[in-house]
Amino acid sequence: MSLNKTALGSITFAAFVMAAIDGFMDDDEISAINAFTLAHWSPDFGSLEAFMREVDDQIVGFFELLDGKNIEDPLFEDILPQMNAEEKQALTELMVDVMQADGVLEDAELELLERLKRA
Repeated sequence: MSLNKTALGSITFAAFVMAAIDGFMDDDEISAINAFTLAHWSPDFGSLEAFMREVDDQIVGFFELLDGKNIEDPLFEDILPQMNAEEKQALTELMVDVMQADGVLEDAELELLERLKRA
């Protein structure tokens, strides 16, 4: 699957947000997301480091806007509807890898994965 830079950014951003659903991002979960991003990176996209800083800034802004609200609503109402079927499938596959990365499948993660599959 070939992703453009915008799609890769959306998937990477959504994956980091979803990985935080249980309140903690394990190093192995972060590594799984980073590996996915690197595997889909093209030199034509420019600097990977700058790209990841942009994603990080998006994540910080996202959580600041939440102000303690439910993480899932803006994810499923604002972010995922902008993705096409191929991008949602890539995100779903990535999230399976991320959720398995730390060896612990939390109920919140499983519920989120099922909701993602229906989105």
